[in-house]
Amino acid sequence: MIEPRNVSAIAPSRYKAAIIDLDGTLIYGRSVRAGARELLARFAPNYVIASNNSTHTSAELSSMLARLGLEVPSSRIILAGTTAIGMVACQWPDARVLLIASASLRRQAEAFELRLTDEMPDLVLLARDPDFTYAKLVSAVNAVANGARLVVTNPDLSHPGNGSTIVPETGSLLQALLACVQPKDGVIIGKPEPHLFTEALGRLGVPASDCVVIGDNRHTDGAGAQRLGMAFIEIEHAHHHTFAASDPVMTNDGSKAIDDAGRTGQSTFDVLSAKRY
Repeated sequence: MIEPRNVSAIAPSRYKAAIIDLDGTLIYGRSVRAGARELLARFAPNYVIASNNSTHTSAELSSMLARLGLEVPSSRIILAGTTAIGMVACQWPDARVLLIASASLRRQAEAFELRLTDEMPDLVLLARDPDFTYAKLVSAVNAVANGARLVVTNPDLSHPGNGSTIVPETGSLLQALLACVQPKDGVIIGKPEPHLFTEALGRLGVPASDCVVIGDNRHTDGAGAQRLGMAFIEIEHAHHHTFAASDPVMTNDGSKAIDDAGRTGQSTFDVLSAKRY
C-alpha cells in the first residue's frame, strides 16, 4: 500500500487513464488527503472519480471538492447513488419505488420522475440515509417480504470520516434488512460490481488494459478492477480502523461476501443474501 503522493512514482506511464476512489483516497470527510492534488494531476485530464457515495449528487460533490481546493468537474464524478436512480428509471420506469435515501437523492429521483411511494411498492431502493429510522426499516423489510425487488446502491459498511471517525454506510442498513428477510430479487449497483467501472471506462474512452484503478479498499476497488482486467493500486489508510477479511471481528462484514463473490463469479448481492456473515 502507498500514499496518494507516491502514486506517480509507481504508476507506469503505459496507463493512459485512471479510475480513482474518493473517500479514504482523496478525502477524509471534509479534509483533503496529503498528495491528493498530485494524484489527480498525474492523470489529468484522463481520470474519473468512481465512488460508492450514495448521499450526494455529482454536482454537489464537485462543489464540495472545489471548496476544498480540488477542481473536479461533475462530468468526471460517477456515484453509486445517482447511478442507481438512473438505472431504476431506465430499467423499471413504471415501478412504484420505496426510496430510502438522503434528501439530495430524493430530489434526484423526483427529477428522474420515479414513482415514489410508501405503500405497496414494487421496488425498494436502498441508499445511505442519514435519517434512517426503525419505521423505515419496518417498511423496507415488509416490502421485500411481499416480493418487492431490492436495489442497493453499495455494499460498504462504512467509510472514513473526519479525523478517526467512522461513517456508517448503506451496507450497514442492508445488513439490518437481511437479518429480517430473504430477498427474492435484488441487485447491488456500486463497487465491486461492474456498473461504475464500465461507465467510467466509457467516459474515459479507453480499454480496461490501459486503465488503472486507485483506491483504499481492496474488497471494492481492488476486486472490481480485477473482475474487469484492470490494474489496481491500493492507497494506504491514514487512519487504521479497517480489518482484513480473515479477522474474526469481520465475520459480519460485507467484505467477506465480496471476496467470496470474486472467487465464485456470483454477484455480491447473491452471496450476501445466501449467507449470514
